[in-house]
Amino acid sequence: MSQDASKPRKRDKFRAFLGIQPPSRSVSPNPPTPSPSGRENRDSSHPPKAARKIFRRSSSFEKDLVALSTTYLLQDNAKLRELIVLIVRVRDRDEDDKLVDILHNCGCFSADLAQLSTEDPETAASAIDEFLRTVRAVDSYDHDGEESALETLKLQATCSLSEPISRSKTRRGFSRTILAVVGSGFTILDILKDASEAIGVVPLLKPIFASVAILLRTVQQTQVNFNEMKDLALTAGDFALRLVETCSTLPVVPLEQSNNFSIKGIVVKLDQMALETLPKQGDISGIRAEYMDDSRKMDVEEICKHLFDAAELVVWIEGPAGVGKSTLVDHLSQQLRSAGLLAASLFLGAFPTDNVGPETIIKMLSHEVGKNHPRAILKIVEAMNKCNGLPLQDHVECYILEPLQSLAHPHPLIVIVDAVDEWKSHPSFIKTLAHLNLETSTVKFIITSRSKPRSSHLPDFDKISVHLYTLHPVPQEVVKTYLNHHFDSIDWDYGRKPSSYEVHRLAELSGGLLVWGATVCSLLSHKVSSFTPHELLSGILAEEHKVGSDEQLAQLYHNTIIRLFTTDEVREHLRRYLSATIVLQEALPVHDFSSLVGMPPYLITGIQSTLSALQTRSPPPGSDKAVVHPASTLFHLSFLEYVQTTRVQNAFTVSAFNSHSALGLACLEPITSLSPTNQISAFSLRSIQRYAVKYWPLHVSHGTHRSVDEWFQTPHCSTLQTIPVDAQQRWAALFLNMWLPETEVVVMEEQDMTSILSRIGQSLEKEGRDYSVLQVACLEVAVRLSSGCDKAWYGLGKCYIEMHQRISSPKMCEEAVLAFRRALELQPVPHPDRSMLLTSLGNALRSLYECNGDIDTLNEGILHHRDALTLRPLPHANRAVSLLSLGNALMAVFERTDNIDALNEGISCIHHTLALWPAPHPDRSTSLISLGAALQALYHRNGDINALNEGISHLRDTPALLPAHHPYRLSSLSNLGNALRTLFEHNGDANALNESILHHRDVLALRPTPHPDRALLLNNLGYSLYTLYEHNEDANALNEGISHLRDALVLHPAPHPNRPSLLNNLATALLSQHRHNGEIGTLNEAIVLRHELLVLRPLGHRYRVYYAERFVEMLVIRFALTGEEADRDEIEVSQRELDEYKSDRSPRGA
Repeated sequence: MSQDASKPRKRDKFRAFLGIQPPSRSVSPNPPTPSPSGRENRDSSHPPKAARKIFRRSSSFEKDLVALSTTYLLQDNAKLRELIVLIVRVRDRDEDDKLVDILHNCGCFSADLAQLSTEDPETAASAIDEFLRTVRAVDSYDHDGEESALETLKLQATCSLSEPISRSKTRRGFSRTILAVVGSGFTILDILKDASEAIGVVPLLKPIFASVAILLRTVQQTQVNFNEMKDLALTAGDFALRLVETCSTLPVVPLEQSNNFSIKGIVVKLDQMALETLPKQGDISGIRAEYMDDSRKMDVEEICKHLFDAAELVVWIEGPAGVGKSTLVDHLSQQLRSAGLLAASLFLGAFPTDNVGPETIIKMLSHEVGKNHPRAILKIVEAMNKCNGLPLQDHVECYILEPLQSLAHPHPLIVIVDAVDEWKSHPSFIKTLAHLNLETSTVKFIITSRSKPRSSHLPDFDKISVHLYTLHPVPQEVVKTYLNHHFDSIDWDYGRKPSSYEVHRLAELSGGLLVWGATVCSLLSHKVSSFTPHELLSGILAEEHKVGSDEQLAQLYHNTIIRLFTTDEVREHLRRYLSATIVLQEALPVHDFSSLVGMPPYLITGIQSTLSALQTRSPPPGSDKAVVHPASTLFHLSFLEYVQTTRVQNAFTVSAFNSHSALGLACLEPITSLSPTNQISAFSLRSIQRYAVKYWPLHVSHGTHRSVDEWFQTPHCSTLQTIPVDAQQRWAALFLNMWLPETEVVVMEEQDMTSILSRIGQSLEKEGRDYSVLQVACLEVAVRLSSGCDKAWYGLGKCYIEMHQRISSPKMCEEAVLAFRRALELQPVPHPDRSMLLTSLGNALRSLYECNGDIDTLNEGILHHRDALTLRPLPHANRAVSLLSLGNALMAVFERTDNIDALNEGISCIHHTLALWPAPHPDRSTSLISLGAALQALYHRNGDINALNEGISHLRDTPALLPAHHPYRLSSLSNLGNALRTLFEHNGDANALNESILHHRDVLALRPTPHPDRALLLNNLGYSLYTLYEHNEDANALNEGISHLRDALVLHPAPHPNRPSLLNNLATALLSQHRHNGEIGTLNEAIVLRHELLVLRPLGHRYRVYYAERFVEMLVIRFALTGEEADRDEIEVSQRELDEYKSDRSPRGA
């Protein structure tokens, strides 16, 4: 008893964290009664005694917590209070429970409105007014009247319930979120009644309850130490209830109590607790190689110059594996941190990222921002409260940009993301950075990768302001210094260190890769077999020879493994160990890993000890030694690539496919024996059970083939068939609880694993992009189990195409097409969903065409769109969708083949779409933009002025359908400006040209440097000003136009796809300037541009003839002025090329 009394209680620890002294054990367990501090707070006054109600806790902690949290949301909104009073009154009158379901929904919706009122007061006010009218009608209704009246009221309530929330950003209402944490046992109407009756209880404590509510919500969204954080959050809630109970009985509530009690201080502490619920990257101090002083001095200076003296948003460092990118940016991180300029640093090679989505990475970065800059925590907590379910762009803005803006730092703060290409979902993250181009005074980025970002075809990469920096190997002298430094710590034979010649030879062999030197030093310092350090060194020097950097590392790894693992039997054990750890998703205790892979623990620990000679990273500090970590967290990427690469001399090659297959089968064993009882929680499972529950679909999907014949021959198939339905349902509940702890438990009523996996896929889809890998895994297993399930195939195809849209992956696009094709086979005519599937397949094929340029792929997509249209006759609701899809696909055919019939049919389809989508249909603007572009293309093709006029008319109508900040609004205005300039070129109407210039100026003013679209807008304005000069010979217009065209060209260096059109326009304008002022330098510049244009438009290009003619024209002019024989020769060569073309000159364009 005395021993227990001596232990600090959890509540006392919590008070200590908040800076509040615990009460004496001899008095009431309630918190100490605050007393006046003697200090006056100018921001608040003491509320009068009569204005406050006394609060008494009930027997239900959960009910009190939710009720008071709701009270503080209601206290400033009279209409919302009236609404809740009415709902409660209707409930009390409904003696026969005729309205019980409606009233429950009304209660949940009202709590959601309370939360919405804090996030979007205007939308909430409108929704409350609308809902009040409906509830008043219910309140005045005679419940003994006709049944039809009741049905009408149900319909009214349903409409009121759905409409406001569908327009709001709140995906999860306050009531659902809180109830998901604290459980049930009481109704939402009980809560609302208590909340309305408690209004007036210590208004001063509203900030504390707001912070507690946020904390509870954010705890639900964390997958990091969920149990611990939930326990802490509920302790915070208990403290808040005790505080309000005590304060409500006081005649006067002071703001502070002599250094003991501070509202603001408590809120700050609660916000800090909320911050800790965000995902974290953990302690990475053990994984970084030591940075040698001044080894990269010039690189550091050059990178910092671009960070702080240039306008680019991103400094992108690229270089091969082992060149030292991570070591360099770790050094930069430390330097920036010490200078107060580091916003966040994230090292993606430090932990497995296969299942990590972009939202998780953004939250990790935000957590780093909060740790480095505590003043930003308030904005981060706001983001946690409002961002759930919003687009990725909003996450970047709210979690990173706004917190950094709140700091008002005089210099940009730097975000470092290392090894970004080791993370599969990085393209969707990179794409969001384009929206930060204008925020370089607040934030800049350092990003590293092995691959060149331009060659990776990242979506919207050309829209991001980036400086590319190639990191080269270090000089040999740096390697020598590195080796000599580390050789000092090695226990050499008789103290005899390597000679200078040996060090020189090693430096030569390293190829400037310090990871090579680090591996050598690790091997020499490791006590292995009977070899002494000098014997190992001699072997390295004897067997290595200078080759390319990849081969150097491969040779070193090969020879090292030979020396460390001396027999075939031991190497086979090594292969099994590496196979498992390479695909392992999270750390496991040795005994659980032993059970999973079927290796004795002593073999595992022995391999770990020996293999540590090749480790370039240490396990996380404080981690248990008897743990097996994923290989990616311990070894350099070059080593992992080596053991997975098939080489003639590599006897240790491991297959990730086979590794996944083995682990998948091993994970299924705990699932087959899973108890069906609902009393088992995820947190009561052993580590191996938790791992199996979380990852068996991932391993099975990556370790088996989709072919029916191959699948049915696998032990995975037969094992899954033996799992009882109740165990399957229990697994599903545990799986969702582990991955989505913030969601309500989904009751799985499906009676087979295929249906369960499909249902889980739907649940993961609702949670957003962070779970797409898991969603694909579940659906991949579903289509293996039931190859004839069309819904599973359709869901799989949809998931793949959404991944393609995020990361621009041709592979994802191909998988989507395969899945949609299989689903289509399973939905023959007259299946009701066939038209939807045909449209999805057609769109996927068009996306694949955009990746591979295969016209047959595009033509197949058009065939499917035609079939879908046939199945959607008037008045089918989705006929317009099929028409627009077909029209856009036909436009793509015209752009590729110049087929006028395809263009005319595409225009016809889009015309019909407009007829089916009259204003103010939300999709009408999209059709107008497509039609405007198609009609301009028709004019350029055949000179039909009526088409151009109609296109202009549609483009004029578009802005009125789009709100001021809609992304399509400015593009439609820009297109309108281009069309008006084309109209001027046709009829000479100066008013049309002046209006064109006006639109281009307006759009450009709203897209300042370095907006990704600015180059295109500069080109549009510049060319319109050139056209104005051609009309009225205003030299000022020409000079301004050339200035804009020059700026546009700078923003689009080769190989940007828009550079040819910019080259053409600037060269044309420069020729006019030469004719105006006679300067030979201007003509020379124009010829240089024309020459580059011919390089970018080689023989066979549709516009090559036109560009070659313009080039010859300029050469002839210069030859007449200078008589240079080189020009005569080039004219003859170009003219011979032109003579070979028999067709008419192609229309001008890019």
